[in-house]
Amino acid sequence: MRVPVNRLQGKARAREDTPEDLLVERLSKSYTVVRDKALEYTDEAGKKQTMIMDIAIPAQKLLVEIQKKQDTKSIMGEMAREKVARANGWRVCRLTERDAKTDDAFYFIKREIERGNR
Repeated sequence: MRVPVNRLQGKARAREDTPEDLLVERLSKSYTVVRDKALEYTDEAGKKQTMIMDIAIPAQKLLVEIQKKQDTKSIMGEMAREKVARANGWRVCRLTERDAKTDDAFYFIKREIERGNR
């Protein structure tokens, strides 16, 4: 007997929280946090563009980017997005997925916010 592809076999597994989920949950207790923040800008050719940043704390003009892939193309894309964000007055914190799961990430971001408020 063939089982349809969309039917689960056995028990459904609970969805595992992503590093972004864990960090947003922790940050949202102290700050207003936005997931997948759309940042609009004008490129060198004068064309309007939009890029999506992982996590934003708009009141602090702080973006948090979580590096998911470590290949050269992904890193270059992240760096280009960071350059545009900084040119538009945002501060950027870059974390690896492993870093984002730790308490250190929360305290690192908190220190960055405090530093920006001086």
